[in-house]
Amino acid sequence: MKIAFVYSGQGAQYAGMGKDLYDAYDLVKDRLDEAQTIMGQPLLRAMFEDQTMLDRTTYAQPAIFALSTALRDLLASRGLQSDGAAGLSLGEYAAFYDTGVYDIDTGLRTLIHRAFFMEEALKAHEGGMIALRAEVAQAQALAKRVPGLHVANVNSPQQTVLGGSREAIDEAIKHAHHYGINRAVPLATAGAFHTPLMASAGKAFQGYLRGVTLYPPTKPLYLNTTGKRHEGQLDALMVRQLSEPVLFAPMIEAMIADGFDVFVELGPGGALKKLIKKINRDVRAYHVESCDTLEALMKELNIDGI
Repeated sequence: MKIAFVYSGQGAQYAGMGKDLYDAYDLVKDRLDEAQTIMGQPLLRAMFEDQTMLDRTTYAQPAIFALSTALRDLLASRGLQSDGAAGLSLGEYAAFYDTGVYDIDTGLRTLIHRAFFMEEALKAHEGGMIALRAEVAQAQALAKRVPGLHVANVNSPQQTVLGGSREAIDEAIKHAHHYGINRAVPLATAGAFHTPLMASAGKAFQGYLRGVTLYPPTKPLYLNTTGKRHEGQLDALMVRQLSEPVLFAPMIEAMIADGFDVFVELGPGGALKKLIKKINRDVRAYHVESCDTLEALMKELNIDGI
């Protein structure tokens, strides 16, 4: 058994996430309280009570990171650790922590700045994203047809996400059926992430990262931008990830080729568990976001913990 922890991305957040874990475990409470203190903003109110606040990029990203990394450390305290890690978009930052690239404080502060730069870019370039039931080649053909439209995520063999201006998204919906795409769903995202519309955020983030110390991963780390196991410097790839497609499906396929056969999604929502099963139905995939799902995983993997 070779276990990968895979971390949830932005868009999975919901008001009330992590509340039962916060009440049940001091480790989770301390982590979320610390995140709120570092932010200097009412993060817990957003997480537990206010969906409108939580859907803002500057709240969603620290909230998901804090919960996901707390779950990682909670599982470690119960005797379960990963043999390697990855994440979807924002989730990659929890994977950095899992693999020793930085400590919690550095990771959270880095993510707070990333979220701010992204929100500033959104003000300058209003956009959106659309999920297609389509292969990459179909999505690419549609993107070429509509100016200002770009491939943003390759999530599974039959799910590709495009991003672009609001006008481009509307045009994509009109023309999708011409490319054999029978399902095109607009996503409730703040903008066109992982497209050239985020280039200004990348430039600002690049400047910030010059002052951040990043350590080599202590175990296998797989990245969205390359779809492969990481080697070399990380900072340039962290910048590229903001404006280049997330190659989630190729990344998971690379992990399976390297022997990973158990995938545990940590964080809200459970979307990655479903995508992983679509990529390869033979692997085992689980999701942990609450006390109940935590105990179910421990029982399924036959880990007694403490």
